[in-house]
Order: sequence, then structure tokens, then C-alpha cells
Amino acid sequence: MKDCGADYIVATPPYYHAASQEDIMEHYKQIAVKAFAPVIIYNIPSATHNPIEPDTIGRLAGLQNIAGVKDSSGNFMNFTRGLFERKEEGFAWIQGEDYLCGATLLAGGDGMVSGLSNVRVEPYVEMYRAFLNGDSEKIKACQVRINRLYRLIHLIGNGNAAIKAATEYYVRGSRRMQQRSMSISNNQMTEVQRILEDYDRDLRTVR
Repeated sequence: MKDCGADYIVATPPYYHAASQEDIMEHYKQIAVKAFAPVIIYNIPSATHNPIEPDTIGRLAGLQNIAGVKDSSGNFMNFTRGLFERKEEGFAWIQGEDYLCGATLLAGGDGMVSGLSNVRVEPYVEMYRAFLNGDSEKIKACQVRINRLYRLIHLIGNGNAAIKAATEYYVRGSRRMQQRSMSISNNQMTEVQRILEDYDRDLRTVR
């Protein structure tokens, strides 16, 4: 990654084995010391089963070479606790749960990193521009559009499979997953197409 010129490193906490908050602190300290680029803490307990508590993030925010947190926990209470109580200069509070992107910007967060934006990036770009312009109503309108896209995730259950299927619809990718059983069926693909056709039609009507 260093040779490719990566600007940041996004790192999860330990996973599989249970880790205390002190274990998580030590984990990130070791990464921060050795990393060639600033580190983004990635809080995604649905995958790691080791949530990072707000106090731990607050302590990590004060360490050299720790640049921010991407929070995909969906726990907006904990996210805003950290955002409001600890606003370290140069430390970014980034949302990773698509349903909470608008709320994060309205609350004073710094941005979002979204998997769903691989389907349609426009509402995210428009939302961030609205944030820079102080247009709260536009932020809310963009969030409504993102919520409609999220129907893909509810339909399939597997977010990665849903996103890949949508990129196939837009001729930018393939629905095929490396593990065949995770690829969506033709019937599911028909439903994906219906959701995206409705989304595109509504977007044209609004514009």
C-alpha cells in the first residue's frame, strides 16, 4: 500500500477472539507506531464482534498518527457521545452506516464512507456539498434518496451481494460472488432491477 501511495490506513480492532478495551487500545497503539500513513479506526462490531467504546475512541484520538474513526456500528448514541464530548483537532468523525449519513453531517460530523455509494454516488456527493453550503434541507432530501437505495440491502440481506448486483444492472460490475452460494438468483436480480428503475424514475421526476 505504501508503494501505491495510500494516504490513510483503515484498521479494524482485533476480531474473532474477545478483546477488552485495553486490548483494543494496545492494538491501535502498535499499529499507529508502525504505520507509514495516518490510521483511521474502523468500528464495525457486526464483523469483528469487538465494539470500540466512546471512551476508548476518545483516548485513541489523542495519539499521534491516529487520524479519525469510521463508525459502522449503527449506534448513533455512542457516535454522538464521542463527537460532542471529544472534538480533537485534526481527528475526523466519519459515518459508515448509510442510514446515518445525513444525521451525522447535521450533528457536525466530518463525512461518510459508504459501500452503498458504489451503486449511486450522486446523493452522497450532493449531500456533502449541501453540508459545505449549510443546506440542511438538501441534506435531508439526499438522505431520503439514500434510504430508498437501501431497499437493495433489505431485499438481499447480504450487502455485498446486493451492491454487486446493482453494479451489474448499471453495467459496471458483476453480481457473481467468489462463493457461488452467495450470488443472487435471477428472481432476486429482477427485484433489484425493479428497485433501481423506481429509483431512477423518481430521480428524473424530482429533477
